[in-house]
Amino acid sequence: MKKSIRTQLNKLAVGSLICIRWGDPSASPVEDGSPEDLVKNHKGYNYFSWGVYMGVNKQHKTIILASDKVVDEDEYRGTNKILTTLITEVEVIKSAKDMEKYHRERN
Repeated sequence: MKKSIRTQLNKLAVGSLICIRWGDPSASPVEDGSPEDLVKNHKGYNYFSWGVYMGVNKQHKTIILASDKVVDEDEYRGTNKILTTLITEVEVIKSAKDMEKYHRERN
């Protein structure tokens, strides 16, 4: 993981709405499945994933994003776990403070 990505992740507040770009080297179409095709033509795919930042699991080196929040509870569901070493970009869409304000106004 690039140092700048690590720095960004360390500065994120739990509860921030974020978007991350990450590459999945395991997802790649192949023509014939031969060893040459698998190695030479391997591309991988880039994805954008967004969700509410829950933190980084240091043991497994994964960022954890949640997609659902239980109304009137501090409980999150629908998690997505992505290896931090695959992340190439981090963007904060809405800070944790702004997310709290948004939820207060909606209740």
